Amino acid sequence: MRVLFIRLMQVIFLIGLSVNSVHADYRDLDKIFLEEGIVDKNYRYIDKKLAFEIFTELNNEIASSLPINIDANTEITNVFHSPNFAMYSFTFDFNEMRSNPLFMEALRAEYASTAQDFCGDLFAAKFQQVNGYTVLIQINEVSGEKIIDITLDEKICPMKKY
Repeated sequence: MRVLFIRLMQVIFLIGLSVNSVHADYRDLDKIFLEEGIVDKNYRYIDKKLAFEIFTELNNEIASSLPINIDANTEITNVFHSPNFAMYSFTFDFNEMRSNPLFMEALRAEYASTAQDFCGDLFAAKFQQVNGYTVLIQINEVSGEKIIDITLDEKICPMKKY
């Protein structure tokens, strides 16, 4: 069981890196949104329609490269962004582990206790922090069984106000 848990922690790290690489580009959106008049100087939306158009283009670009294999057991299966919401879906091969209910319970507890660790990376852009942004991370078994959903929002991630 310890080996499986260590393996899962490695996957969590890889997921963090994957999410991080997508959100590194989100910081650039602050500048673009300001220049294009999509947000005001406090990063609040003033042209949400144009923001939706930009996110639609981003979604289409990302979708053309999915799924992305992170390693032999893990892949990013879906990514979606909108002005107030982002979702990342991962599939992981839990076959060896899911027969052990104690492991699955420990996994859910670990995710719940470390959810805040993702906040800094997932809410790096200023427009996310002031517009009620929510991030959903879904982790599913290859069979389609839901393992865990992690929802990060203002309740879990302290947001700066600009």
